[in-house]
Order: sequence, then C-alpha cells, then structure tokens
Amino acid sequence: MKKHILIIAFSLLALALFAAAPVVTGPGSYGAQVDAQPNLGYLSVSYDFTADNDCFISMEVSSDGGLTFDIIPTALTGDIGAGIVPGLGKQILWYPGSESYTVVPHSNYVVKVIADDGNTAPVIPGFVFVQGGTFDQGTVSDFYMDKFETTQVKYNAAMGLSLSTPSKPASNVSWFNAIEYCNRQSYLDNLTPYYSYDSHGTDTTTWPAGWDLTDANQYKINGNSAANGYRLPTEMEWMYAAKGGHLTPGTGYNTWSGTNLEGNLVDYAQYIANNTPGGSKNVGGKLPNELGIFDMSGNVNEWVWDESAPGSGNRVRRGGAFSSPATNCAVSFRGIKNPTFGNNLYGLRVVRSAD
Repeated sequence: MKKHILIIAFSLLALALFAAAPVVTGPGSYGAQVDAQPNLGYLSVSYDFTADNDCFISMEVSSDGGLTFDIIPTALTGDIGAGIVPGLGKQILWYPGSESYTVVPHSNYVVKVIADDGNTAPVIPGFVFVQGGTFDQGTVSDFYMDKFETTQVKYNAAMGLSLSTPSKPASNVSWFNAIEYCNRQSYLDNLTPYYSYDSHGTDTTTWPAGWDLTDANQYKINGNSAANGYRLPTEMEWMYAAKGGHLTPGTGYNTWSGTNLEGNLVDYAQYIANNTPGGSKNVGGKLPNELGIFDMSGNVNEWVWDESAPGSGNRVRRGGAFSSPATNCAVSFRGIKNPTFGNNLYGLRVVRSAD
C-alpha cells in the first residue's frame, strides 16, 4: 500500500488544471480541478481516488509554485480527514479567511492532496521518504531526505545569522556547522536533537566555546539513533538516494543524479557547464531525480556524516558544486576535507530516520 498524492496548480483568477498522480486523480477526463471562489471566501478542490480501504486525506498548499508546501490549512470541510471512502467526485472546501490567511491573487499556488492508507510511513512536509534497499555499495534502511539543499533562509535563521538570499543553498558551511545546524533546527521544530557533544548534551548553546575550531573535536560528537531530529545522511544513504533509491532505472544506476547521459546533465545540475553568471543558484531550479530530490549533482557540495577513513580526521562531501566539472558531480565522486573547513562551495542537506 502507498500514499497517493495529487498536486494541483491554480490561479485565483481562473480555473487551472495540473497533471495528476496516477491513483489520486481529478474528476472525469479533464484532470484535477480547483475552483477558487474569492467572493464566496472559499477554494473548492475536487478529486477522485482509488485504494483498497478507507484513507486519511490531508491537504497542503504552496504559494511558490510547489517549491515549498509550508501552508497547512485547518479551516477545511468535505472529504478531508480520517475514514474517507475511495471513490469519484470527492470535494474539499478551504476557507482561508477563517484561519487569518490572506490568499494573494497570482498563479503560483499549488494544492497537494494526500491519501494515506495507514500502511506506509507518514508524510513529512518538504521531505521525501526513501524506501531502503540494497545497491552496489551495501544496504540502507528507510529514511527521509530533504528534497532540497538546506536554504540560506533556514540555515541563517537557525544559526542566528543575517539573512542573505532566501532560496539559495546555505554555503560557507563546515562539517561542524552542519552538525550544529541539525540540532538547532531540531529544537526549532520540536524534535529530539540527534547529536550530542562529549558530556555537554544536545543544546549547542551550552557546548564549550571553540568546540568547532579544532578538528580533533569531531570525535566528541555522538549520535542518538533513537532521536527523530535532523542529521547528516550517511555516505551510503546519500549515494543510494542520489542514484534514485528503489526507483533506480532498469538500465542500472545513473552516473549523475537523475541521468546517465552527460549531455542531459545541464537539465539536472548547476555546474560549470551552465553556471553563468557564476555562483550557486536557487534550490530546485533543475529537474529532480527519480525520487523527486533536487540538486544532488551540483550547486553546492553536501557534507555527509562519514569520516573518509577511520582516524583520518577528514569528513566526506558529495555531489559537486556550481564550479565543478561533470566528473566531480558524479554520484561516485568522493571529496574529503577536514571538519573545520568551509567555503562558498560547501553546504548541506539533512535527513531524518524513519524509525
């Protein structure tokens, strides 16, 4: 059994249609239907869905064309919530004014309808559920991965830094910075932080001054496998997701994330061949891979948890950056640096354990 997702783009000025997912679909032969009625104060979402049993139906809204689904409506009536029977002509009414949300008329809104049969992992907004499996590098368990590289707006807010370019990936991030961010963002999102430092617990504000300035201190960082907070992916998790996970092409794993053809790489990656003007670009600006994860080749290097070799003192980064040649953006390419190092080519992407 799977969760089935319907994504619908709409304009407040006119009815718009959007390609539906294969099981949750729109009515009749016309595709998914969203009817905005600003004068009446509601938005009507019509959908069909098939499943083996009743489902829990939820809805999320994006105001940036689907880049982020950060609006979780609560003023909803109709075929929403628990015990929704599969069938045709389902309808949800959303009253945004009742929850003090002002819908600004433009065409960048996207509605996502999710049908959950209760037999799969829960949906975490902004994350992709990566079903575990075995590949040429080993076996990984289920986990969640952020579909985007951590943005400057999220990173800077958590780390207490001034705002830069909101939709660009965070950069100048050391491995130590990445560890700290994971815990800080976990606290902000009411999750149990994953990392602790020596005997100083998980609250990074209580860690000793200068803890992140000495490479040897990396061995004082410990992870809590029972925590539900954010963490860096292991190297195998990163590679497995970049290659497409359980949705890898039947022809074999891709050389780059999303494609096996270098001629198509410009459609999937921000790298030296298409980086004009130079510098990182907004996350999600290229095509995603099979799992729906963006920028795993190019844009900024992404730190992973692993040490390059036991006792080496270096940590691994993956994916390449905006100034990298194609070879350095390949899934198989492995870069290493000491954990205090960070420059404008280094960022991060977080994961969460599924257990």
